Amino acid sequence: MIRVAHLFEGPQTIGAVTILKYIVEQLDREKFEPVLVAALPGAFVDSMAQAGYRVHVLESNIGTVMRKLLASRSKNPVRFCRLYAHFRRDAKKLRRLLDQEKIDITHSHHYHHHLLSAMACRKDIPSIWHLHGIVNPRSLFGLQNRIYNYYADKYASGVIAVSNAVRQSMAASVQQKTTVIYNGLEAEKYPSCSMEQSRKKIGLDMDKPLVGAVGRFVPIKGFHNFISMAKIVVAGNKDVRFVIIGPADIPEERAYRDACISQIEQAGLSSRFTLPGRLSDPAEFMPALNVLVLPTVTWEGFGLVALEAQACGVPVVTTDCGGPSDIVAEGRTGYIVPKQDVALMAERVSDLLREPARSKSMGIAARRKVAGSQFRIPNIVSRVEEMYLAVTSR
Repeated sequence: MIRVAHLFEGPQTIGAVTILKYIVEQLDREKFEPVLVAALPGAFVDSMAQAGYRVHVLESNIGTVMRKLLASRSKNPVRFCRLYAHFRRDAKKLRRLLDQEKIDITHSHHYHHHLLSAMACRKDIPSIWHLHGIVNPRSLFGLQNRIYNYYADKYASGVIAVSNAVRQSMAASVQQKTTVIYNGLEAEKYPSCSMEQSRKKIGLDMDKPLVGAVGRFVPIKGFHNFISMAKIVVAGNKDVRFVIIGPADIPEERAYRDACISQIEQAGLSSRFTLPGRLSDPAEFMPALNVLVLPTVTWEGFGLVALEAQACGVPVVTTDCGGPSDIVAEGRTGYIVPKQDVALMAERVSDLLREPARSKSMGIAARRKVAGSQFRIPNIVSRVEEMYLAVTSR
């Protein structure tokens, strides 16, 4: 029996945690035993403990400390020394836990946990880094990217990238040990209701064209560009409506949400926009849309919302932000436009609304693409298991 420690943040219930849950639930339990190690407590952590999984909470706020340093853009060496000391302290705590649980492999799911596992395991315990995002090459003046590549090259036994863009963002030496394994979903569960039923669930009882965006309220998601795009689209389509679905749980997210609402009001679009907040089941709310827009202004490691929309037969217009380019087939299941090109984004959305036959054809092609084996959860889990066996047999 191979014991695998999954390292993750804890409070999050979306993104990387979604894939973590699929992996843990579908691992071959005759060969592998998962042990969950959360940095902090949260609802997801509680639910997995209640489901009978071995769960530990490290009580590490290293993620918060690191995010504050990144946001500050500080060059103060004292802050970097303090961060490193924080990593070393938490790494010792993690190592004691790994030894106590007799862990054979660590599988980390967030960037700071990759570094934490490297410091805790060194080369004594094989470690797999699961890269769900792309590090901004200019973050901390390029230092963050160099640190990740150094530790990945020296200590990671294997690396999983969720898209080709993620793999290509790493150094050449790291790419050699990297396998691309896409995120996925249970396609047979999509969609779970009709367009009419879906719209009622989000408080929209109407039959007008609906264009949506989904994600946390943070500036990198580009909702401000989505609103600017909406103003252009409305000029050629008097019936179209818009929805932005996503949480605003922390002060920074609430501030950006308030800024978006102000922008909507100033554009005279209040009657056309709905912001329902967090909705938990994309199989229920995605069918409401005629078009999904992914207006990200930086990078997306994968872009799961694009896959979820396509599983519901909804064409996608996305920026060229990385991962979604592996999901959206240009001109067949949607369109890919340059980041920040609001005018072209509006043109592509308008084309799909103006030509429902083309939109329907793209939706059918999108569902067919999502049903392919590369996005199916059992196949994804099987490939992860192969990596576990490979790194433990060396």
